[in-house]
Amino acid sequence: MTEWLPLLVSFTTLLLVGVMSPGPAFFVTTHSALTFSRKEAFASVLGIATGNLIFASLSVLGFSALSQNSSLMNVIHIFGGCYLLYLAFKLSTAQPVQAHAVSEQGDQRCGFLSGCMVQLSNPKAFLFISSAVSFAVQKNHEPHFYFLVAMVTFLVSAGWYGFICSVVSLRFFREALRPKLHWFCRCSALVILYMAYRMFLQVFAS
Repeated sequence: MTEWLPLLVSFTTLLLVGVMSPGPAFFVTTHSALTFSRKEAFASVLGIATGNLIFASLSVLGFSALSQNSSLMNVIHIFGGCYLLYLAFKLSTAQPVQAHAVSEQGDQRCGFLSGCMVQLSNPKAFLFISSAVSFAVQKNHEPHFYFLVAMVTFLVSAGWYGFICSVVSLRFFREALRPKLHWFCRCSALVILYMAYRMFLQVFAS
């Protein structure tokens, strides 16, 4: 255990830094925490974490080499860019929400699928996680370590976005931020549009 523990700590630290970087998952988590019930918002968090778990599992199984296939990565970038455009449109058309209003639209399954789709359509997340996983598993080839790497990826993702969701869904923040939610959504839409632009640029400039 003492042999692979420092490696696992290094992997966890690297993964946490990457997960904490703002991206589509952060905006989706914040929007869900402000708009929907806590159950739906946490279902979205589990969807995001599951998306990262899928990326880690693919990397552990050796599919990280797919990132070297330029044609496949171009297809993933185009798909991801299109989904980000859709997400930006949804955010930009969000209507103001009353401070005490709680949306009953959607359900936990929709929240989970939405979070999972956001993450699976993010090629940057796949590239980062596959790189982090490759760094860890190339120094330790024991099967149980592969399992630990995948589970740490899920737990770190669920822990960070769950923390964001818990804080934002507090009554104080909801009452303060919900009246300004449409402005947050519009700013988020602009950021996501820029991310989509970068994805398309990477495809057509290559």
